[in-house]
Amino acid sequence: MKRDDSHLLLFFGHNFAKFLCKHRQDYFHQCLTQLTAPGEGSPEFYHFEDQMRLARLATYSPGWSKRIEQQSMLKQVVTSTLQWHQETQALFLKKALVSTQSLDLVLLPRLEYVDGTERANEWLEQHPKEQTAAIAVDKGFVMVPPPRGAGQGIAGDVERRFLELGKAEIKDQVKSNELEQILSALGFADDALQALRVLGRFAGQVKKAK
Repeated sequence: MKRDDSHLLLFFGHNFAKFLCKHRQDYFHQCLTQLTAPGEGSPEFYHFEDQMRLARLATYSPGWSKRIEQQSMLKQVVTSTLQWHQETQALFLKKALVSTQSLDLVLLPRLEYVDGTERANEWLEQHPKEQTAAIAVDKGFVMVPPPRGAGQGIAGDVERRFLELGKAEIKDQVKSNELEQILSALGFADDALQALRVLGRFAGQVKKAK
C-alpha cells in the first residue's frame, strides 16, 4: 500500500480487491479516495473498460462473477457493502454509481448506510432522456513490434491510443429499459420506506410504480 499506484491494483485480478473489501476496510477506503469518477479530473483506463468499472467492487461476494455476467440475474446481485463503513459507502456512491448502467442502477438502493434512492429518484425525474454523448469504447490494441531504433515503441503507442479515446463519457440515457431497472431495484431497497417515497412520487405517471 506504500506504492503510489497501489489503488490501481483493485482492477488487476480479483483477489486483492476481494481481500480489501472484506478484511482491510482502511486500505480499501484509502484506495477509493485515490480513484476518480468519469469526468472528474483526467481520464483513467478504468473509466472506459466495462470489466474494470468501479461498481463491480460491490459485488465481491460468493458467486459474484456468475451473477453479474448474466443480465437476467441482476436483480439477485449479492453485495458485500454491508461490511463497509458509512464513509466508504458514501465515497462509493459518489465515484462508482454515476451512470445508468444496469449494475449501477441495481446497486443504488442497496447501500445500507447512505441514501442511494435519492440518486435513483434523480434518474426517474429525467425520464425519458436520450444519451447525452457517444461513449468511447476501447476496441483493443494489437501489439506491433516497434522498428529497431524507435523511440517510445510500444509504450508510446499505448499512450497514443489511450489519448485518442478522448473524454470518458458515461451512460446517462433513461429510457424504458432503465426505467424498468430502477423501479425493479427499488423493490430490493435496503430502506423500504425511502423506496416507497420515491415510488409514490411516480405512481401517477409510471404504471409499474404502482
